[in-house]
Amino acid sequence: GICGLLAAVFVGYSMWRNTPENLLERGRSRLEKKDYSEAALLFQKALDKDGENPEGYQLLGEALYQKEEYQQALEAYEESMKRVSGDAFLYNNIAYAQLGMGNLEEASGTFQEVLRMVPLFPQARKGLALTYFQQGRLQGAMEELERALQSIPEDAEMLLALGKIHVESGDLDQGEALFTRVLDLDPGNESARLEIEDLARERSLREAREAARAARLSEYLEAGETLLVSGEISQAEAMYRKALEEAPESLEARGGLL
Repeated sequence: GICGLLAAVFVGYSMWRNTPENLLERGRSRLEKKDYSEAALLFQKALDKDGENPEGYQLLGEALYQKEEYQQALEAYEESMKRVSGDAFLYNNIAYAQLGMGNLEEASGTFQEVLRMVPLFPQARKGLALTYFQQGRLQGAMEELERALQSIPEDAEMLLALGKIHVESGDLDQGEALFTRVLDLDPGNESARLEIEDLARERSLREAREAARAARLSEYLEAGETLLVSGEISQAEAMYRKALEEAPESLEARGGLL
């Protein structure tokens, strides 16, 4: 009767809904909506039914990576790699998981391997640059970031990292310009806002230090001149030497020692 037909339809629907293919499709939908926990559960269910699907492992890795569960993501990517060889995109995912775990040497090597496979792969170049940055290899990081930004010029994460490198190198103006660019792209970027606030404090400190240095320099030069006029040569030279310690570029201090 009708009840039996409805029951059969319901059973058929339930079976279809829980096929590996449908579970993966539902997982992709949750992944796109940034519901990473539900996506991971659906991908795992699909793999429980078909444990040899490389795409299922890769998708599971992506969901776990977004949850910042980097070790589990790496394991999922590696399971996918066992079933698909020579996939540069998968190698790139592995490298990002290694970076997330803090395995910087491994990540660096994997990103370089990806770039040997696909030289024009901006996401791999970005990953290599961020790895160099965390390793403190600022020159290498700057070079890689600038190359990657040629392909993806509005990547806020790379612009932020490049700004930090310029600040570390002493170029506060360029750093601030890059942080401002990040805020133009992403007004809610808390890291960029904090960096700009830190720069304002650093500039104030630098100005205060420079004012104090200038005051000491003036004091030493005036004392040196007074002592020199009164014929106290050795004491005058001592003042000029102190002035040179404050400002090695001071021609007046150098002149006092001639």
